[in-house]
Amino acid sequence: MATYGKCTYRVSAKALIRADDKLLLVKEDSDYWDLPGGGVEHFENPEDALKREIQEEVGSEVLKIDNEYPQVWATYDKRADRPLLFLVYSVKIKRTPESSPNPEIKIGFFDEKQIKTLPIEPHLEKYRKQMITCASRS
Repeated sequence: MATYGKCTYRVSAKALIRADDKLLLVKEDSDYWDLPGGGVEHFENPEDALKREIQEEVGSEVLKIDNEYPQVWATYDKRADRPLLFLVYSVKIKRTPESSPNPEIKIGFFDEKQIKTLPIEPHLEKYRKQMITCASRS
């Protein structure tokens, strides 16, 4: 009989927020940039989790979430030793922030050229091309 390891995914809702051919990224407690968003709590709707996380990290109200075709990115977080499942949505926000309301979080807008060499979270590395493509779309 085959033995299978633990197969519990951490589900996270992430946002693709664009402005002027740039993609919004955040940096929190790390040397790496990441998409804004975070974990979906038990019994929480992914869109509600995304709205909550955007407010906490970016300090802006979400105007629209394109939930018709969210991208699903599956990867593995070696630091936490667990698989990750990202639900990645295209999001429009009320205002373009210059800084995060949380002093421990840095935010920035990056173009496709910058994203090519930017230090991003290792578990997002295989999705760097998608992030570059998203940055270049208006």
